[in-house]
Amino acid sequence: MKKLMFTLFSTVLLCLCLTLGTYAAMPESEVKSCISAYDDSYVKTEDGTVYLEYEKWDVSEEEMFEVLSDIAQSLMGRPVEDYCRVSVKFFFTYEPYGNDFERFFGELSLVKKKFGNFFTEWSRYNKMTMSATHYKTAGHFSANFSLYLNGSEQDKYGKEYDDKLLSLVRQAEKECSTEMEKVQFFLKWLDENNTYLILTGYTNDPRYALNVGLTVCGGYANAFKDLCNAAGIPATVPVNQQANHAWSQVYVNGEWYTADLCNVVTSESGEYTGYLFTDPSLSADCDDFVEKHKKAYVESYKYKDTVNIAACSFKYKSSFSYTGKSIKPSLTVKHGDTVLKSGVHYKVTYSANKYPGTGRITVKGITENGYRASRSFTFKIELPKVTVTAKPSKTSVKLSWGKAEGVDGYIIRLYNSKKDEYEDIDKVKGTSCTVKNLTAGKKYKFAVRPYVQNNGNIYRGSNCKVTVTTAPGKVKGLKASSLTDSSLKLKWTAVSTAREYEVQISTDGKKWKSQTVTKKNSCTVKKLSANKKYYFRVRAVNSSGKGSYSSKKAVTTLLLRPELKTKAGKGKITVSWEKIKGAKGYVLSYARNSDMINNKKVTLKKSSKTSATVKGLKSKKNYYVRVRAYKTVDGERVYGSYSKVVKIKVK
Repeated sequence: MKKLMFTLFSTVLLCLCLTLGTYAAMPESEVKSCISAYDDSYVKTEDGTVYLEYEKWDVSEEEMFEVLSDIAQSLMGRPVEDYCRVSVKFFFTYEPYGNDFERFFGELSLVKKKFGNFFTEWSRYNKMTMSATHYKTAGHFSANFSLYLNGSEQDKYGKEYDDKLLSLVRQAEKECSTEMEKVQFFLKWLDENNTYLILTGYTNDPRYALNVGLTVCGGYANAFKDLCNAAGIPATVPVNQQANHAWSQVYVNGEWYTADLCNVVTSESGEYTGYLFTDPSLSADCDDFVEKHKKAYVESYKYKDTVNIAACSFKYKSSFSYTGKSIKPSLTVKHGDTVLKSGVHYKVTYSANKYPGTGRITVKGITENGYRASRSFTFKIELPKVTVTAKPSKTSVKLSWGKAEGVDGYIIRLYNSKKDEYEDIDKVKGTSCTVKNLTAGKKYKFAVRPYVQNNGNIYRGSNCKVTVTTAPGKVKGLKASSLTDSSLKLKWTAVSTAREYEVQISTDGKKWKSQTVTKKNSCTVKKLSANKKYYFRVRAVNSSGKGSYSSKKAVTTLLLRPELKTKAGKGKITVSWEKIKGAKGYVLSYARNSDMINNKKVTLKKSSKTSATVKGLKSKKNYYVRVRAYKTVDGERVYGSYSKVVKIKVK
């Protein structure tokens, strides 16, 4: 399987998930620095898990192997405190497999075999498993690899072995200053703390060499290799099947050495003179040990003294406005306090950095100058926002905004309260738009959204919002009440969104003048002339303008209220008043109480009659009297207001 085409949601995503075991204590920052970054990739942390995300087209078998081996070797070249697992998932489209999952899995098994042969050579406590998944709904496959490093979470002896391995590596770190000293330290410890004993229960398992003290050649060799690898020193285990013997090969100071703890060189005094042989004669007898394996191990460690660019600090601007041109953010890279130079320590490439969306910066170390691996970052490219203004009328709104650099046009949107979302209603090229057929006196929410078009794709900017209320509608239901000879009360139906109302008055229905301004949908009009016809109209006003006037309302004030003069006589009272203009007659009423309960009335049907005498009253008693004028309109009497009630005592 030379090349596996790989796509997920129109992009290629390789997701490496590193999960440290329960007892692991490697700091998160150290884990990140151990994981090599790649072109078009970045490391992130989420819910305590470290991910390396890698996006690239046409992932081949060789590239998969490179990624998996680099991750494994980076972690095995450091003292990891406990078992850890790296989960790697590759996603593939149906091409070129169609919907044939069995064919996909079969070809993937060949990849597993190659990977498995490589990783099992590193340690008896490193292994790899593989599975595949068919995502039928999404229409793709995945190849799932799990690398188990430094033990097994199901192995009850795993933690005990890992703890001992780590403690010896740390002891060597403290006591030794060179790699050769560390190698000698490991060999000496294994020799001094183990007894060679051939028993059925003691196999080549390195746990017996580190934790029990009883082992055979394979146990020595495997334990020594694990110690070296954990300390960052390449080592492997050659095996001679015919001789039923295993030993070690270790790479120190640019040279391979042979170590065989079953053939320790000692002096006659019993002191150790050395454990290493520069003559690889033993290796020559091993058919399974191939020189290319040595080379692979050296290659895996050749960058361990270089600076991992992914572990450096980076500073850059993470958000930009779209301009129609490629955007290349400036970048500051520091290793400790040292500011690195582009083109000397690293090179920078940019991708997806023109159109709105997520751009990417990739920083790759220049290996020959001592910097390895790479690190990628994302930045936002957003369409610029515009400031929208609105000029409303009663049934339309004119929207205007400033020009956004590089855009192809603007989408006009209107908020739908039922759906709780903005909906597209128009698309324009210019910087203004009039929305018509609106309802007067209603609040509207508009948004203007810049957009860019490229190869059939439409990139939309943010909603630049404005809220506006149309000018109010026409006032309806204007009525007059509480009519007197000098005042009246006007009331009308309230208009939604009205801030206030303007009331106008006219004596002929043609020439109008302002009467009052009120925030209520009613007002009292005073200082009017008696028995006079007036016209009124009202309009609503809000922040967007003035609505239409109501239909005019004609109202005639009442006849003037009489002012009385009274004279008491024996058993009678006389009441007089001034003639009321426009009156047809008068009505006099009198009663024994001021509330005019059970009052009696006297109607005077001549306008010239401006006095009346009421006889037959009780002497020495108080009476209360009042008068009002009336006129005739369309055959009906229209009464004016009563005069004030006057108290008088009969003689």
